[in-house]
Amino acid sequence: MQIRRTISGAYNKHLLRALGFAVLIAPIMFGLAHAQAQNAASTSPKFEYEVASIKPNKSNGQGSYGITTAPDGLTVTNTPLIMLIQSAYGIFNRDRIVAAPGWVDTERYDVAAKIEASVIDDLQKLNPSQISSARNQMLQALLADRFMLALHRETRELPVYSLVVAKNGPKIHQSKTDDVVAGSNGRGGRAPGMTAKNGSIKGHSVTLGSFADFLAAQLSRPVLDRTGLTSLYDLDLQWTPDDNELQSPPGSAPNGPAIFTAIQEQLGLKLESGKGPVEVIVIDHIERPSGN
Repeated sequence: MQIRRTISGAYNKHLLRALGFAVLIAPIMFGLAHAQAQNAASTSPKFEYEVASIKPNKSNGQGSYGITTAPDGLTVTNTPLIMLIQSAYGIFNRDRIVAAPGWVDTERYDVAAKIEASVIDDLQKLNPSQISSARNQMLQALLADRFMLALHRETRELPVYSLVVAKNGPKIHQSKTDDVVAGSNGRGGRAPGMTAKNGSIKGHSVTLGSFADFLAAQLSRPVLDRTGLTSLYDLDLQWTPDDNELQSPPGSAPNGPAIFTAIQEQLGLKLESGKGPVEVIVIDHIERPSGN
């Protein structure tokens, strides 16, 4: 029995020493991990505009308008604030932005924002999807800083169109990977993106989710991508707009089919009407811009 107690005591003694060492090293390791996390956070790129000029546009809505991005900044001309909010959050259907004061739809602004050289370098290291996300982040930060924009998100049941694959299958062309990479890094090829005018949407290296957003802007109703197709595609859609479609920016409409027919005939997709869960953003607070 004495031997057993001695062995047991020795075992417990070593166990306590081991546990003591573990108790001692745990906070050290936790501290190192915490420090590493803080260092990683401090060294990760912060995507914000270095400087921005914001001025009310006094043209009373006359003349051209739009939002243009460049490698070194952002230019906004004669554009309602609501369009900046929609662009920043990727929500192109007006009904999905609620509780906003009326002046965000009527008052127009000119914006000139510049990007710091180091941030430009960080952006060039990203893929097209990440660049788009970073650009949105930059515009969101600008709106929060200069317009004091605060909001929250909710999901509501709203009338929607569902974008689905038509009976005979899709007719869209998948983008070439080499062309996508070349365009995104500025070494030739076409840059990813989408353009729209009256009766026309053209896209290069875009997701069908992005295409659905553009359709939502034309049809003034949320469009949900339910195709199940997840690649990047080149798209060219031509149709004749009717009075219920948003016609922005101005341009000449081609002679062609209605948009629902065009989507099915030209892309092998179709729009189905119904209701569905849609994320909306609720404006909690917004102010006219602070001085430059």
